[in-house]
Amino acid sequence: TDITTVPNPAVSLLVYNTISNAGITKGYYYWDGSKWLRFNDSSKIFYGNADPTIPTTNSTGDIYVNNSTGTLFVYNGSNWISQMSGTEILSVKIIAADGQTEFPTPWSISTSNTKVYRNGVNIDFQVLSSFNIKLETGVSCYANDEIKIYKFL
Repeated sequence: TDITTVPNPAVSLLVYNTISNAGITKGYYYWDGSKWLRFNDSSKIFYGNADPTIPTTNSTGDIYVNNSTGTLFVYNGSNWISQMSGTEILSVKIIAADGQTEFPTPWSISTSNTKVYRNGVNIDFQVLSSFNIKLETGVSCYANDEIKIYKFL
């Protein structure tokens, strides 16, 4: 949870720790919005020309690079978290379940700096808590709808 060495880290920021100290070992770590997580030794790196999908074979700490955009994605155990290359935008893509209306976010949000899209269409939402949103009244998802949440820094 060190935020002294790297103040205000962006979600999905990737760093290499060069010193072993107090149970922290050398290796790659990424910021999940509240703490640094170490990539495990079995983490995999994937490449492609589109944003990643969520197959069941991914492990926490896996990395995906979109060759077309340069966007880096880190899998947090349930979703791919991205930071747009060269911009100040964070995004997460969630594949919805049938009837789903509430979605977790990997970072703290507010209505003033967040946009939500369902299958590419911007929709309204309400903030339920710092890390949860609810789609606008009357809107619910069908199975496999794509929800994208963007935070503008």
